[in-house]
Amino acid sequence: MAALVQTTFNAVKLKKGDFLSMEEQAIYAKKLLSSNYSSVPVKTPLQDSDSNQIANDMRRALIHVLLAGYDYSNGSIVWDGIDFVILGKNHPKSKWY
Repeated sequence: MAALVQTTFNAVKLKKGDFLSMEEQAIYAKKLLSSNYSSVPVKTPLQDSDSNQIANDMRRALIHVLLAGYDYSNGSIVWDGIDFVILGKNHPKSKWY
């Protein structure tokens, strides 16, 4: 999940440069994820009250990225491929094709 989050922030840096504050990165990442950059058909924010394992793992991944942890995406700016690795045959595109 850190790789998924990292790709978004890598894309932000590519568009906006390396010298954004954490707040500026978050604002632009939100705009980017609301655009067609994300192919998710129904885009809904992660609710603060959502405490299931996936939600908590995504929070951990975001913290990892914001604290400049290791880039598991290896510099990627899109996540197609990473999400296939995570979801495998359960990925919507796997089921479609």
